[in-house]
Amino acid sequence: LHAMASGERVFGLLDIIPQIRDAPDAVNLPRAQGHVVFERVNFEYVPGQPVLHDISFEVLPGQTLALVGHTGCGKTTILSLLNRFYDVTGGRICIDGRDIRSITQRSLHEQTGLILQENFLFDGTVMQNLKYARPHLPDDAVKEICDRLGCHDIFNRLPQGYETQVGERGENLSSGQRQLVSICRAMIADPRILMLDEATSSVDTQTELAIQHALRKLFEKRTCFI
Repeated sequence: LHAMASGERVFGLLDIIPQIRDAPDAVNLPRAQGHVVFERVNFEYVPGQPVLHDISFEVLPGQTLALVGHTGCGKTTILSLLNRFYDVTGGRICIDGRDIRSITQRSLHEQTGLILQENFLFDGTVMQNLKYARPHLPDDAVKEICDRLGCHDIFNRLPQGYETQVGERGENLSSGQRQLVSICRAMIADPRILMLDEATSSVDTQTELAIQHALRKLFEKRTCFI
């Protein structure tokens, strides 16, 4: 009975139809310049309980925007809407003049990168996690990118270097090492729009310095939200 119930839960999950779906006439987003515009955006998770009201701003290609405010004021919600994890309930969000509801989610997510406070690593090696978005990239190219971000020596000092097993959800690495893997992974994926949601809040001061060095390199020529 327990096995049957587990199976029902698994297949029930697979049968769920996502609320956010591509429009029938959705098109692929060309290589983005990174021009982001929020036009009078409204959003509510629960009908009748607004989280964002009449939010408008513009971020030009290559600019960095810092979102500052108390817990629950809507910072993460703005990033979630830009990734189209949810749809706005009013107004619109545009990238390079295109409403993000008119483009395919796959092409949107291929050009956005999101680094969280707690990032998900897959059970496998450091190298496999770094190459998640570009599995066919040569190892030498991956190491060159990590070196540019100042992380190559850190990964090399792991027990088996880049072939170190990270464990389930990265349990074999420290929180700082997991964060550096996620930052390098984002650089390797080469997103045009980069988003950080309290990405350095759970690491020690020394590791934060290494992360900030990597981030300064990562921010170059990208539209960034912090």
